[in-house]
Amino acid sequence: MARVFFEGQVIAQGDIEQLVEMHSVGMFPEAADLSELNREKSLKGRRNAYALESDPLYIEYQYDNSEEKERIWREKVLEIKKRYPLTEE
Repeated sequence: MARVFFEGQVIAQGDIEQLVEMHSVGMFPEAADLSELNREKSLKGRRNAYALESDPLYIEYQYDNSEEKERIWREKVLEIKKRYPLTEE
């Protein structure tokens, strides 16, 4: 569950997809604090990308136990983190 703030007050909360849709059609004030919404959106993107992209590479690395497979896996993790940044990183 994500929340949107305006002047320190919660003005909306709910499923991330609903809030993103509400934002896209202009339902929030221009000055609304969307940091939590953006963070939740990035976290969801990361979870999906890890499951689809980096987890299979990690399994290959664990099976082969080679430096090359580890490097490929770690590079994919960094790529995902750059694609879905968190504000505190």
